[in-house]
Amino acid sequence: MFRPVVIPREACMSALATPSSIYHLLLPHPHQAALLLIADQGSWALPTVTPSEPHFGVVAHLNQTVQTTFGLDVVTLCCLGDDWQPGAEMINSVYELENLTPDNRHPAGTRWVLQDEVADLRLGTPEHRPHLDDWFRERRDGRPATRRPWAQPGWFQDTCAWIEAQLELRGTILTGPIRQLRNWERSTLLEVPTGRGRLYYKAAPPPLAQEGTLLRWLAQHFPGEVAEVVALDEARGGFLMQDLQAVPLHDTRDLAQYEQAARRYGEMQRALVGQVPGLPDFTCTALADQVDWLLTTLAQRSISVGTHATWSACGFRAHT
Repeated sequence: MFRPVVIPREACMSALATPSSIYHLLLPHPHQAALLLIADQGSWALPTVTPSEPHFGVVAHLNQTVQTTFGLDVVTLCCLGDDWQPGAEMINSVYELENLTPDNRHPAGTRWVLQDEVADLRLGTPEHRPHLDDWFRERRDGRPATRRPWAQPGWFQDTCAWIEAQLELRGTILTGPIRQLRNWERSTLLEVPTGRGRLYYKAAPPPLAQEGTLLRWLAQHFPGEVAEVVALDEARGGFLMQDLQAVPLHDTRDLAQYEQAARRYGEMQRALVGQVPGLPDFTCTALADQVDWLLTTLAQRSISVGTHATWSACGFRAHT
């Protein structure tokens, strides 16, 4: 089983070349408690995908590759872990998917494996056996409550139904399938093609779930510069927004555009000084008041924060 790595990845990435990656997939049967395995030289293995995106939370290419390679319609639930270590040239990650295919099709050279069959199978990668065991146990007993809602089976389809209902209320036609773009701890992002242009649905955990309300408030002060919020999904902490139809900064090498964007952000912030949109207070002063509580909580949970965290906390207080 892949275990969490203690050393922060960010601390070492500057000294590393970008490693290659392989995603190993827990791909379930759409209706039964079974997983898809592939015949591999006398043993069996999880399906694999070589990612075309460096960020582990970008999943559109993963879902599309599964559809192209295996003929199955899926969405990604979450990354369950990886074997990253400093200096690694290859990273193996395990992802859990949800199978939305209406039937039990599977490509040649594969099979659906039930729980009582797993113990007798020879796995090409024995380290994957705990992931299989965990999946069958959670399939029976339920996923951990600590998971993000969008990492739970059924969330994607329920959210799509809400989006379609919102479009119908506004007389807007869905012109294609709703596509999952990102899915990770911090948020989930869906693309919604419509007859009135492209929309996006985003959901995030508290306190980031206030983003939709904040965007709507900002759009009133800076129309045309902030994405228009079409509808708030308070039950899921999400919102539906119109495509701003702007060019992302990462798509340009023009330094002047970065300077212009930074200057405009500063102007917007200064224009809003003293105005509170009725949201939780996360200014630097308010966050500094939480530092002592945070460090105390970490200590109570026996989580080592080290001298760097203490230095950072002191420095943070000094600058607020």
